[in-house]
Formats: sequence, structure tokens, C-alpha cells
Amino acid sequence: MRAISPVTYRLIAALALAGSCELAQDAEAAPEERASNERAPSRRIAGNSVESTARDAGVGPDAATDRCLRYRQQRAMPQPGRRQRASVTTSPVSSNRGLPQLSAGPLLGAVTDHSVKVWVRADRTASFRVAVWPKDEPSEPLLEAIGGRLMAANDYAGAVEITGLEPSRAYVYAVSLGALSDVAARSDEVARGEFRTLSPDGAPARTRIVFGADIASSGPQRIFRQMQELAPSFVLFLGDNVYADDAEPTREGYAQFYRRNWNIKYLSALLRQVPTFMIWDDHDIEDNYWHGKSGRYGPAREAYDVYVQSHNPRPYRSGELHYTVRSGDVALFVLDVRSYRSRNDAPDGPEKTMLGAVQKQDLLDWLRCEPARLKLIASPVIWSDWSMTGLDPWSSYYTEREEILTVIAREKVGDVLMLSGDQHWSAVFRFERENYRFFEFLPTPLSKSLGLAPREETEEILARDDDHNVFGVVDIDTTVEPIEIALTLCAADVPCRPGDEPEPGSSLDLEGDDNVPFTIRLTSGDVGLPK
Repeated sequence: MRAISPVTYRLIAALALAGSCELAQDAEAAPEERASNERAPSRRIAGNSVESTARDAGVGPDAATDRCLRYRQQRAMPQPGRRQRASVTTSPVSSNRGLPQLSAGPLLGAVTDHSVKVWVRADRTASFRVAVWPKDEPSEPLLEAIGGRLMAANDYAGAVEITGLEPSRAYVYAVSLGALSDVAARSDEVARGEFRTLSPDGAPARTRIVFGADIASSGPQRIFRQMQELAPSFVLFLGDNVYADDAEPTREGYAQFYRRNWNIKYLSALLRQVPTFMIWDDHDIEDNYWHGKSGRYGPAREAYDVYVQSHNPRPYRSGELHYTVRSGDVALFVLDVRSYRSRNDAPDGPEKTMLGAVQKQDLLDWLRCEPARLKLIASPVIWSDWSMTGLDPWSSYYTEREEILTVIAREKVGDVLMLSGDQHWSAVFRFERENYRFFEFLPTPLSKSLGLAPREETEEILARDDDHNVFGVVDIDTTVEPIEIALTLCAADVPCRPGDEPEPGSSLDLEGDDNVPFTIRLTSGDVGLPK
């Protein structure tokens, strides 16, 4: 049988699977619909009409088909790249202080099977461009993107997306800076790096996700070198990327925390060589933040847009922060748990929300529609009931959490794995809803101070640790049946072999025990409904 190209595969998948469910992904959502996200009931666009939906309302088959078809067609269509000879110099990295220089970056952001984003910050007004060529065939025509101008309005920072790449291929990239008047002329190369594109969209593949949360602002932090050495498909940072609780409430007040962290020795090396996805949490704004889009949210969001959002994927809905990622036959939904949350101490009930009505509906629609064989939901706060951080996590938003878990269990949306952060201790959880088996992986903190794990004996905690700075590794192999999943907890400055570490010795972390690193091995038969 002749091989099907990734583009053809995505088009076939979009058409063949379009009729089973609904999805509300619309990057050009109307302003009035976006404004309804905060507290109003979610709204569905059906043809030219807007239909209000109650929390538990069903959807007609025609609307379901239309919405899934729109989503899959949008996901299937690749973007063209600019393929040409690049006009960057090939001399060693410039040290000419008379020309603009990098003050942060380069940083590899969102990656797909055909594109990558590259972010930089200059030390003054500058023009920049990025050139890319295959690592194994440097004589091939280059792909080049002219990033335009780095201006004070964006804190001399910017990102460019390079498209037209090939799946599962290693590339070299070069960043060049020039004077502002030289946007279209030759520029001096200031940095190089390497990356690999993701597996073909929708195809069986092996995917390695390295993730964590809670980044300190001092020290070399060798843990990031460990993460880089494991050659992940990508890295996911699940919030508290900066601890800016005491920042001056201006964009510059928050921006200086990002500049400091993006220049941490080993973190900056990781960001240069491995594609990353990020989302914020409370400390990126203020401890236990729940005040919506008022107060400190504004300046924190301005800095976040420059230093994070600019190199993240296009948001699921225009103007918002939640987004999705696909790698082969694995899909990831990354939640924004700060922009629309109700008061942490408000009584629980149908009106209390962490996600806002529209983001929650987007998540539910994605769960119903996304055809990937394994879905992951990434939440900056813990899903299970074993939080040690008061009223901030999902257990204080019980009604909304149970609605999401119930949809997953009752509507047979496939196999779902939970990722989380925030707690400053680590665990793997297993809990059930209506015979559906949920697994949650919580590896924290990366480099901040350690907290205390709960000491109670419970069957819901398969393993726990509060003695190490850590990161998590999720290895997924969809080339086999059943799917193989390995959850490995790696500790700072301790050799780690993801997928090959022993099982944890005890679910109860005792002082002085040595259960990290460990690996918990699962298959798709262990996750979700009984097979």
C-alpha cells in the first residue's frame, strides 16, 4: 500500500470523523461571544443563529456535525511556509556591540509537525529574522521568516512562526538581528539552535512530554539540563513560571521577572534547544489569584502576552489563553485557570467556576470531538481531593469539576490522562467516577521550595514524594495495541531513565525513603472505561 502523506491523512481524518460530536473552536469568535465567557451561559453558533445552552443541555445532530467538521477541517489544513534561500550570514555568532544583541532568548515555542515558533528579545530597537534548514541536508533550500521589528511597545521582544517544515525531522535555526532600517537586508547572526518537529498529525507515534511547574528565580538550576538531556518531544511548563506576587503592578514590573528567569543558565539552554508550551498560574499574577480581569491582572497579562503568549500556540478561541496541542495520535488541552475563576471562598454550586462558561464548553466539546487515541488535560492546579493549598484547587470547585469528570465517564470520550502542578510535592493519583478510571500525574516543584505531602493512607495515591525538586516524564507509544504509557518522576541531580525506573516502593512517602525516581507503567486498558 502506498504511504499516505501527513497532509492527506489530516484531510481524510477531518472528513471521515466529522459526524460524531460537537466542538466550539472558532478562532474568530464574535466579540459578544467572547465577552460572555466570564459568567454567562455558554453560547453556540449554529448557522447564522446564536443558541443559548444550559449547563447540561444536549445538542442536535446537525449542529454537532457542523461544529466537528469545522474543527477538523481547521486542524487538517497546513499553513504554507516561505521557502527560499535565507540571507543571514554563516559566520560565527556576532559579538559586535555596535549592533543589536540578544538580551533574552532565542526561545523555541509552539511546535507542530510542520511549524515552529521562535521568540527573541533584543537589547534595543532592532529588526530580526530566523532561518531554518534540515540538520541532515544543509544544502537544501532554506526556510526563512522575517520577524519584523522589535520595538519598545513590545519590550523589544517578538516571535515568528516558521511553517512548511516536515514531520519528525531535525532542523537547525539561526537568529539574526540588524538595525531597524535593515529589516529586508543582511543581518548579523547572533544565535543558533536545533529542534525536531513533531510526529505526523494523527499518525501512530512515540511521544515524550517532560513537564513541571514552580520555577525559582536564582541559581543555575541544573534540573533543566536534565530535562533537556532526555530529548523530549516538547516541554510543558504548568504555571508559576515566575513568582511575581510582589511585582510593581505595571508591565515592566512583571516583565523583569520573566527576563530574569528566561536568562537562568540551564533554563535558557533548554529553551533554546527544546520546543516549549506554557501556561500561567497564580504566582504569575498574585498568590491564589481569583479577581478576574481587574487589578493586577492587566499588567500581568501584558507581560505574559509578550514573554509567553506570543510563542504559545494560537489560542483555542481568539483573545483567550487556553489552547490545544497535537503530537501524532496524542492531543493535549491546556487550561487557563485564572482569567475567569470565581472567588476561591465562594460557596460551591452551579455558578461557581474556575474556567468560565465558554472555556468549560470548549473543553467539553474538545473531549467529545477530538479523535486522538489518548487525550491529556493539563491543569495548573490539582484535580484530586488531596490538595494541601486551601481553597485554590479543583476540590473547592467541586460542582464544575464533577461536571467535567461526569461528561468524560458517561459520554465515553475515550482515554483521558490528567496532568497538574502547583502543590510543591509530587504524586500519581488514581480515582474513579462511574467506573471510569482517572490517572493524574503531579510532579512539583521544579526548583522552588518543597511543601508537605498528605500523610493519610489512601488507595487514591499510588505514589508520592516531598523530598525532591522534580519533573515528570510522560512516555506514550500509540504504535502498539494497547497504547503503552509510562509516568516517570525524576529528581534533580539524580540519574533518571524514563520508562525504565522501578515501581515506587510505597504509596506513603516516609522520611528517608528512596522511591524517586520511579516509573508507573500503564496501558490504555488501565485508563478510562474497562476494555
